[in-house]
Amino acid sequence: MITIDGTYGEGGGQILRSSLALSLVTGKAFRIENIRGKRSKPGLLRQHLTAVNAAAEISGATVIGAELKSSTLEFEPEKVAMGDFEYSVGTAGSTMLVLQTILPALAMQEGESSVSLSGGTHNPMAPHFQFLRDVFCPMATKCGWEVEGALERYGFYPAGGGLARFRIRKTDAGDSFELRERGELVSREAVVYFAKLSGSIASRERTMIKGVLGWADSEARIENIEDSFGPGNVCVATLEYENVSESFISHGRVGVPSEQVAKELTKQVERYLKSDAPVGDYLADQLLLPMALGNGGVFRTTAVTPHFDSNAAVIESFLDVKIEREREDRLAWLVKVSV
Repeated sequence: MITIDGTYGEGGGQILRSSLALSLVTGKAFRIENIRGKRSKPGLLRQHLTAVNAAAEISGATVIGAELKSSTLEFEPEKVAMGDFEYSVGTAGSTMLVLQTILPALAMQEGESSVSLSGGTHNPMAPHFQFLRDVFCPMATKCGWEVEGALERYGFYPAGGGLARFRIRKTDAGDSFELRERGELVSREAVVYFAKLSGSIASRERTMIKGVLGWADSEARIENIEDSFGPGNVCVATLEYENVSESFISHGRVGVPSEQVAKELTKQVERYLKSDAPVGDYLADQLLLPMALGNGGVFRTTAVTPHFDSNAAVIESFLDVKIEREREDRLAWLVKVSV
């Protein structure tokens, strides 16, 4: 049984999710200790427990420690089964993180599966739906995972209640993955989403985003979400290039001025634009799994984060692969995954 230290690197839920994903794919059992040991509220929260239960369901796994706030978990999978699955986080916890846990195993089966997830779709400290759909999924397809996502209802923090559906199937991975350049800019857009709040909040955020980034009126719009379970506000900016897309998000919070929320978004965009590396910080660590389970490859990224380091360590614990990173300059790294 592989033993994983939950305090390694960033010491958060990524270590648990990657361990579950790799256990499902390889059939190897593992024990993780000090789950989310570096977080202010360590142990399994509801979204992590949902991920554990989802992984157990699709594989018939034997699990010890699957309960809220548990700091230790043992997981021994059987055979992964395809099917149509539905999971509810039960709170505004991230549905996207639950998806990422079971996605690799389902995407490597000889057939199609569907996954419906209810809960949070746009959460702090988690990838948002547009990031999964527009950024991660196209890259995963190049590694052999074909994923299509549809958002049926937004789920903002703290009310949740969102609904997202995904169809997953295996496809031809082709040659090793390579992404060194962005290519020409195809489109850029900022969208301010708001639900059950004053429209003036969204208007001020849009004005700030346009002014700071210098984008045209047609490149920044407002969308009023009328069927949300509760109030919410997020700003999302997406840049599409010939070879890659990147998406950034900032979250409105009680007591935080609209202008500050907008500025948090523009800072992310400006930071990405300062570098010519195609892969942003978050996409970098999330590419490692499909590449390691596919034909390997190479990419350039804006940063190597503690999330990246912890994910790489877990992958190398389960698979006979080598993940190398080399700093090119202050704004770019070269990452190589050898299988």
